[in-house]
Amino acid sequence: MGIFKHKWICKLWTGDIAKGIPMKTDCWLDEIVENPPALNLVYTLKEFQPYAEDFPEEQYKFLGASIYDRKEQEIDFKKSNRPVIFISLGTVIKGAVSFFNMCIEAFRNEQH
Repeated sequence: MGIFKHKWICKLWTGDIAKGIPMKTDCWLDEIVENPPALNLVYTLKEFQPYAEDFPEEQYKFLGASIYDRKEQEIDFKKSNRPVIFISLGTVIKGAVSFFNMCIEAFRNEQH
């Protein structure tokens, strides 16, 4: 999120979303770094997390995408010789099924 490189924008946005949530800082980015919870549920795969080794397993649980009505299955990305495309809108935007379907369709015939 490039716009949050400007601290004042981050603080302004934090004020809008953090109403009633006790925080030790006035910026959600600082809060994540300076006041992390004991347990963090991460809605991505560890394979997609930059610097994943910096996230201790006892504090960070990588759960994968938060999509309902799916069959749980392990995916071994190393078995495929095709590139992996990771598409995420984060946890703020919900119900974007049509967007994801459009992405799948856009890459359906890609070979590499």
